[in-house]
Amino acid sequence: MFLLEVDMAECITVRQETARDELESAYAMPIYGDLFDGRIIKRTQVNGYCRADVGDDYASIAKKYDCNESLLKKLNNNAPIYPSKKLWLP
Repeated sequence: MFLLEVDMAECITVRQETARDELESAYAMPIYGDLFDGRIIKRTQVNGYCRADVGDDYASIAKKYDCNESLLKKLNNNAPIYPSKKLWLP
């Protein structure tokens, strides 16, 4: 007997009317830009996500989760932070 192990593909191909939140939850990674049939998205390695609290900024979140602030900004498209915002962690 043998076990077939398949690595995760490096890219995702968007099919028809796929919702952004469906892709983000299925692949556990941020999806930015327009979604259209046939779009190819390169997979991004993330270590999960967190929700921002009142008064949080990129520096405080990077310190709290012991990660690089510039990578945190890049991974989250340098979007404004507000309470309950979902932030991907590098």
